[in-house]
Amino acid sequence: MRFLRRFSAIFIILLSIIGIIFSLFSLYMVWRMREPVQNGVTSILNLTDGLLSTAEDGLTVVDKTLKTASTSLAKLETTTGTIAQSIEDTGKLASNFAGLFKNDLTDTILNTRLSVIAAKSSAKVIDTLLYGLSNIPFLGIVYEPPVPLNTALNDIAGSMDGLPDSLDEISTNLDSSQNSLTTLKDQVDGMTVSLNEIQTSLTEARSVVSDSQKKVDELQTWATRFRKNLPLIMWSGTIFLTLLLLSLAMAQLGSLAQAYDVLRGKTFH
Repeated sequence: MRFLRRFSAIFIILLSIIGIIFSLFSLYMVWRMREPVQNGVTSILNLTDGLLSTAEDGLTVVDKTLKTASTSLAKLETTTGTIAQSIEDTGKLASNFAGLFKNDLTDTILNTRLSVIAAKSSAKVIDTLLYGLSNIPFLGIVYEPPVPLNTALNDIAGSMDGLPDSLDEISTNLDSSQNSLTTLKDQVDGMTVSLNEIQTSLTEARSVVSDSQKKVDELQTWATRFRKNLPLIMWSGTIFLTLLLLSLAMAQLGSLAQAYDVLRGKTFH
């Protein structure tokens, strides 16, 4: 029983001595490393400031680029909208001209041709009459036209034969052009929709960039405040650890004293 108590006391004394040595060594290291640790944290803060500054500059460049792109696309979207409206107006004009050539002008040509053909018969009678009158000597009438009137009217009617087909061909081409313009307008409208979607994406991207800039500003503010309070934090931490380690050392001294008393008591008995 005495041997067990003696052994326990010696074991506690050894542990206490080790604990005191550890506490004193730790206390030495705390004060020795205080300045290097502070310098190391300062270096990290300097690196962080540089990285945050670079990130802020990069975000500023990105935001300006997105803003420029957004402005350019807005102008392009307006231009494509104007082009689409012009194409639509041109298509309507082509459609109106197609109807004009196919209906009104064709009807006018046909009616004019019928009138010329109808006038040809009358012109033939007039030509015959004038030729007859020109053969009476005492009347003094000379009627020798290069081309008889009825022949001229017949030539005119003949030259108008192909006009309805030509007008119909023009109308068909205008209809085809109108269809092509409609397709082209749809394509331009599709481009306008795409530009609008890109504008929306750019707006969302600028919002993300703005949020990132706010986060960077918050981090820079925190780093500045932490740098300002770093000496106080380091001194407070050092004093706290010093008091903690001294308390541990004192506790170990107390345990050492109690174990020594037990050992002395065992020795004297």
